[in-house]
Amino acid sequence: LISGKIQSIQAVYEKANVIGWDFSGAFAAVLFKINRQSDGMLQQKGDLADRSHFLVHEAIHHYLPNGIISNKSNFFIVLWKVEKTCKNDTDWIDDIKKTARTIQEVIKKQLKDIDVQVGIGCAVSEISEIPQSYREAHDALDLGETLNGLASITAFSELGIFRLLRHVNDSSALLQFIPKSLKELLDYQQANQSDLLETLQTFLECNQNAAQTAKLLFVHYKTVVYRLERIKEITGMDFDDSEEMLSVRVGLKIYELLQREKQE
Repeated sequence: LISGKIQSIQAVYEKANVIGWDFSGAFAAVLFKINRQSDGMLQQKGDLADRSHFLVHEAIHHYLPNGIISNKSNFFIVLWKVEKTCKNDTDWIDDIKKTARTIQEVIKKQLKDIDVQVGIGCAVSEISEIPQSYREAHDALDLGETLNGLASITAFSELGIFRLLRHVNDSSALLQFIPKSLKELLDYQQANQSDLLETLQTFLECNQNAAQTAKLLFVHYKTVVYRLERIKEITGMDFDDSEEMLSVRVGLKIYELLQREKQE
């Protein structure tokens, strides 16, 4: 099913009936990836891989007792049955994320040396479309790791512009999407550059609410205001220009993506 090598849809349904799989309704491919935090730790504990697979297997089966589940290497593949009331219904994504987060927490309590990452493909109604959802779940995993780390839960449909950037392999081409004002800040080589970048990113994530930004950064409100003024002085950035702010948001994500790839 996930490889797309389906010679006969009828044969698939017949085999599904034999093993008790119900393919009526809509499904989304969901991938659980086991990320080990340290290769050295793996060598010290030879049973870590077996134990992590066992725990993830048990947790998924516990929360999805009737799920269609398989595993391959350090991946668990789930064909997750979803309830869709209309084409634009996305409540099922929240339901998957909630269950996936619970599974992550259960695993973390028992084994702290691994992170379980989750990628969610789009919901499909036809068996022939399952391979596409599976590829999307893989893309969500890859990009989710780059953007949000090894314990991220990422839905392909929520990646927005990064679904396009995912297929741009030339770093110099990606740099073209970083606006001039943000490049000025990135080129600012003083010691407090990282503070300014973090403040700008948090400020935008807080819908340009300086008080909320100060709260999240655990600094005084006046410190945030001062940093924002420094950003304006260095870059000429206009926080009232919605289009520029959208470009800066995208630019910050691209910068983060490139930095992670550089580290890897």
